[in-house]
Amino acid sequence: MSLLLPTTPTAWLPPLRHALPSPGQGGAGGSVAAAEGRGIAREVLDNGIVALAREIPDPDLIAVSIGVRAGSRFEDDPTAGAAKFMEKLFLQGTERRPSADAVQRPIAVRGGALGTQTGSELVIFAAQARTADVDVLFDVLADVVLHSTFLQDRVENEARVILEELNARRANPNVLAGDIFLPAVLQGHPLARSAAGDLENTPRLSREALCAYRDRLFVGRNTVIAVVGNLPTAEAFDRVSSAFDGMPSGQPAPPSVTSPPPARPQRIDHQAGSAAARIILGGPLPGLRSEDRFPLTVGSAVLGPSGFRLFREIRDLRGLSYDPSPAQVLFPDVGLWMAAAGTDPSNVDLVIELLRAQFTRLREEPIDEAELTDARNFLEGSLVISLETPSAQSGQIIRDEAFGSPVLSDEYREGIRRVTVRDVQRTAQTYLDPDQATLVVVRP
Repeated sequence: MSLLLPTTPTAWLPPLRHALPSPGQGGAGGSVAAAEGRGIAREVLDNGIVALAREIPDPDLIAVSIGVRAGSRFEDDPTAGAAKFMEKLFLQGTERRPSADAVQRPIAVRGGALGTQTGSELVIFAAQARTADVDVLFDVLADVVLHSTFLQDRVENEARVILEELNARRANPNVLAGDIFLPAVLQGHPLARSAAGDLENTPRLSREALCAYRDRLFVGRNTVIAVVGNLPTAEAFDRVSSAFDGMPSGQPAPPSVTSPPPARPQRIDHQAGSAAARIILGGPLPGLRSEDRFPLTVGSAVLGPSGFRLFREIRDLRGLSYDPSPAQVLFPDVGLWMAAAGTDPSNVDLVIELLRAQFTRLREEPIDEAELTDARNFLEGSLVISLETPSAQSGQIIRDEAFGSPVLSDEYREGIRRVTVRDVQRTAQTYLDPDQATLVVVRP
């Protein structure tokens, strides 16, 4: 459910599976073993950059993803909104390529793509091109990451763009509901800061403040680079080292090791839109490092894409909503569960009752073995399909390394396969209490 992840891409990016621990967080040894177990080679450069490579001869292309721990959770009040500027400004020009067009053109004219994205944990750079164009690919990426100029006129222009985007989010009830829900659940937590930017502070952020944010966080010890495609591993490492050895090592960002905030029953009603209402019900969870993520993920699949419980009860049987769906957002240390639905304003109370009833059912009644099998098969199958391209794999590899919780591994599949009916009910009873949930309703 993308409305809860305010990480709008500029240009192109591989799909995100998780909102994004720091390089080596959770144990460097575990990261090394996990990488080797996935057929991924791993090296740490002298400046602290973690480089990972996976050789795939077919198709004949190269995908590179770079993750820097510089997302919105590392902002403070004076720098609120700075992470969103990073997504914009790195593509606005370098000394050698003084415009956005000059940055994009060398890769675009060769049929490739270059994009950036800001999340709560990471700022991501992603690029892909034919293997024959690997020189251009690394040259542009290194120039963008190491030599972007952040000129004053670009800062002013992108501030206007960000404000327009934020106002557009406020005008979209579906997105607005998510933007209200996230900080309501995570009040006082660093992850409550929106990766989409800050409406009040964006006009106040100076070029000097943005450059200071960049220089503090965009350093080797905060950076993971993954290369996937038709390139020998040794050459991939040589190219990463040659291109990025000029990045200062710096100091790592603070570790992402907080605890989830307590659940708080609350209802927030907000008037917006002209036709439909948007409902979100949910609360906090433990993050990706918790073993409970596996049964919680299975339970979410039973409610949604494999078991269709919400869809069947709310849409198929009653026709009350086009898109009732559950979702989880999992950060390294904290997560969120939720269910969302759009409906006619006259049906809001009934849809809320039906959403609550399905979570109560999951807590009180064990799922059956067929539902468990379907959920496991769905989760394994959808993972394989979503990661079939080099670009998707490179994006997931940097998240696996940064989070210390590999999805591209036997460990992940075994975690899903270990889930029992009792595990699903236990975690639902522990975390998914609709009576202790945050409820957001946005309607005309």
